[in-house]
Amino acid sequence: VGNPPFIGAKHLRDALGDGYAEALRKTWPEVPESADFVMHWWSRAALLVTSGKTRRFGLITTNSLRQTFNRRVVQAALDKGLALTFAIPDHPWVDSRPPVGRQRQRRSRAHCHDSGRTQRRTQNQSG
Repeated sequence: VGNPPFIGAKHLRDALGDGYAEALRKTWPEVPESADFVMHWWSRAALLVTSGKTRRFGLITTNSLRQTFNRRVVQAALDKGLALTFAIPDHPWVDSRPPVGRQRQRRSRAHCHDSGRTQRRTQNQSG
């Protein structure tokens, strides 16, 4: 379970610097450049589940998870056998970062696990 930092795709370079942004893109080429920073956590967690290295994950993410540029990451994981078991698509959230002060935002929560397709595929390949 985690709460990765939220940085929108268009602010990634400004927030983290060119070197970090380039290293991130090279390390995770399957995450589109148009996806928010949190989707790198999503992609990594999904890979750990679908490869059998962990059984499930839960993340607090941006509510833009459903939008096309982030949805691509989710769909790729679902296509590989991840199952989305629980989601709250529009959860209230209060952000106290300066200089804006306390502002109301919306977040999503998602819990996922292997749908069993990955295990069946692995068993069929070894048998």
